[in-house]
Amino acid sequence: MRRLLLVGALALSGYANAAPWEYATYLTLGSIAQAWSTPAGSVSGKDIDAILDALKCPQRGVTGLLNCVGADGWELVQVVTGDGGSTTNYIFKRPKP
Repeated sequence: MRRLLLVGALALSGYANAAPWEYATYLTLGSIAQAWSTPAGSVSGKDIDAILDALKCPQRGVTGLLNCVGADGWELVQVVTGDGGSTTNYIFKRPKP
């Protein structure tokens, strides 16, 4: 009975109709390399300016990247650092088109 109530509560809360997501990442490997990866493909370069140029983003820096990919519907959901802070992985999601 409790399981049935839980399923009913989830259905009413919108989980049953939630859009499937697609994910993208922006990975920095210190000053060595950068990469933007989506289900449609990826671009890489030695710095963020190379990524911004490949994506045709007019603004510079991480804020420029966030504004540019945000305009395409990508929402930043998590930032993960590793290797003592030398790598950073920005994780984005958006509803599948």
